[in-house]
Amino acid sequence: MALSALPGHGGHPEPEAIQLPEPMSAGEKSVEEALRKRQSIRDFIRAPLPLPELSQLLWAAQNVSLQAVSLNLGAVVIGAFHDMEVKAILNLAEQEEPVYIIPVGRT
Repeated sequence: MALSALPGHGGHPEPEAIQLPEPMSAGEKSVEEALRKRQSIRDFIRAPLPLPELSQLLWAAQNVSLQAVSLNLGAVVIGAFHDMEVKAILNLAEQEEPVYIIPVGRT
Protein backbone atom coordinates (compact mmCIF):
# COMPACT_ATOMS: atom_id res chain seq x y z
CA MET A 1 0.00 0.00 0.00
CA ALA A 2 1.32 3.44 -0.87
CA LEU A 3 0.33 6.48 1.15
CA SER A 4 -0.13 9.82 -0.57
CA ALA A 5 -2.47 12.78 -0.32
CA LEU A 6 -5.04 13.72 -2.91
CA PRO A 7 -3.67 16.25 -5.44
CA GLY A 8 -4.22 19.75 -4.14
CA HIS A 9 -5.72 18.48 -0.84
CA GLY A 10 -5.84 21.33 1.63
CA GLY A 11 -4.08 23.64 -0.83
CA HIS A 12 -0.79 21.77 -0.47
CA PRO A 13 1.26 20.24 -3.29
CA GLU A 14 1.04 16.46 -3.60
CA PRO A 15 3.71 14.82 -1.42
CA GLU A 16 5.88 11.95 -2.53
CA ALA A 17 4.20 8.54 -2.08
CA ILE A 18 5.49 6.40 0.80
CA GLN A 19 5.60 2.62 0.42
CA LEU A 20 4.05 1.23 3.61
CA PRO A 21 5.18 -2.01 5.26
CA GLU A 22 2.83 -4.99 4.96
CA PRO A 23 0.33 -5.24 7.83
CA MET A 24 0.70 -7.75 10.62
CA SER A 25 -1.83 -10.55 10.23
CA ALA A 26 -1.58 -11.70 13.85
CA GLY A 27 -1.13 -9.61 16.93
CA GLU A 28 -1.15 -9.84 20.68
CA LYS A 29 -4.94 -9.38 20.87
CA SER A 30 -7.93 -9.91 18.61
CA VAL A 31 -10.03 -7.09 17.18
CA GLU A 32 -12.86 -8.16 19.46
CA GLU A 33 -10.63 -7.96 22.54
CA ALA A 34 -9.32 -4.56 21.44
CA LEU A 35 -12.88 -3.27 21.00
CA ARG A 36 -13.92 -4.68 24.36
CA LYS A 37 -10.95 -3.05 26.14
CA ARG A 38 -10.93 0.22 24.21
CA GLN A 39 -10.66 3.49 26.09
CA SER A 40 -11.16 7.09 25.10
CA ILE A 41 -8.03 9.08 25.95
CA ARG A 42 -7.92 12.83 25.37
CA ASP A 43 -4.28 13.48 26.26
CA PHE A 44 -1.90 12.65 23.41
CA ILE A 45 1.88 12.66 23.16
CA ARG A 46 3.15 14.98 20.42
CA ALA A 47 5.41 12.45 18.70
CA PRO A 48 5.12 11.03 15.19
CA LEU A 49 3.99 7.43 14.81
CA PRO A 50 6.67 5.01 13.61
CA LEU A 51 6.02 3.96 9.99
CA PRO A 52 5.09 0.33 10.90
CA GLU A 53 2.42 1.55 13.38
CA LEU A 54 1.06 4.09 10.88
CA SER A 55 0.96 1.38 8.22
CA GLN A 56 -0.97 -0.97 10.51
CA LEU A 57 -3.52 1.75 11.32
CA LEU A 58 -4.00 2.62 7.64
CA TRP A 59 -4.42 -1.04 6.65
CA ALA A 60 -6.94 -1.48 9.47
CA ALA A 61 -8.82 1.68 8.47
CA GLN A 62 -9.49 0.15 5.05
CA ASN A 63 -11.48 -2.55 6.78
CA VAL A 64 -13.38 -0.43 9.34
CA SER A 65 -16.57 -0.54 7.27
CA LEU A 66 -16.36 -4.31 6.80
CA GLN A 67 -15.62 -4.90 10.49
CA ALA A 68 -18.48 -2.57 11.45
CA VAL A 69 -20.92 -4.54 9.29
CA SER A 70 -19.75 -7.79 10.89
CA LEU A 71 -20.61 -6.26 14.30
CA ASN A 72 -24.01 -4.93 13.11
CA LEU A 73 -22.65 -1.39 13.19
CA GLY A 74 -22.56 1.30 10.56
CA ALA A 75 -19.50 3.26 9.44
CA VAL A 76 -19.23 6.18 7.05
CA VAL A 77 -15.97 7.45 5.55
CA ILE A 78 -16.04 11.25 5.39
CA GLY A 79 -13.43 12.86 3.19
CA ALA A 80 -15.00 16.27 2.59
CA PHE A 81 -14.85 18.63 5.57
CA HIS A 82 -13.32 21.93 6.61
CA ASP A 83 -9.70 20.89 7.20
CA MET A 84 -8.72 23.80 9.45
CA GLU A 85 -11.82 23.43 11.66
CA VAL A 86 -11.25 19.68 12.12
CA LYS A 87 -7.55 20.31 12.76
CA ALA A 88 -8.43 22.85 15.47
CA ILE A 89 -11.09 20.62 17.07
CA LEU A 90 -8.69 17.65 17.18
CA ASN A 91 -5.80 19.91 18.28
CA LEU A 92 -3.53 18.45 15.57
CA ALA A 93 0.10 19.48 15.31
CA GLU A 94 1.02 21.86 12.48
CA GLN A 95 2.55 19.06 10.36
CA GLU A 96 -0.54 16.82 10.76
CA GLU A 97 -3.45 16.98 8.33
CA PRO A 98 -6.87 15.32 8.70
CA VAL A 99 -7.64 13.15 5.67
CA TYR A 100 -10.67 11.06 6.64
CA ILE A 101 -13.14 10.89 9.51
CA ILE A 102 -14.80 7.52 10.13
CA PRO A 103 -17.71 7.66 12.61
CA VAL A 104 -18.90 4.21 13.72
CA GLY A 105 -22.16 3.50 15.51
CA ARG A 106 -25.37 1.54 15.80
CA THR A 107 -27.56 1.43 12.72
